[in-house]
Amino acid sequence: MKGYVYKSDGFPHIDKDPNAILTYAWDWTDWLAQEGATSIQSAVITADTGVTKVGSAVIAGGVVSQTISGGTVGTSYKLVCRVTTTSNLVDDRTIILDVVEK
Repeated sequence: MKGYVYKSDGFPHIDKDPNAILTYAWDWTDWLAQEGATSIQSAVITADTGVTKVGSAVIAGGVVSQTISGGTVGTSYKLVCRVTTTSNLVDDRTIILDVVEK
């Protein structure tokens, strides 16, 4: 994923300023093609306590995005995107927000 760094925990990480309100995206396009799924029917984003989801997840083709605010400097937060496809496949992808002063 663009802009993310994979760390030893195996998850993609990205830095976030505690005052930033930004949109993060999960690109499921390759997975959908590999699994033979037609499209994403629904997406649910779960976020660790300490960061806040702003609005609802947005599905645009094979990409799911969610706007996030908050966080405490020096803390990392998991965001998990669970999709269900129109062919009833379900999968999760996790990203980690590392909160730092920018």
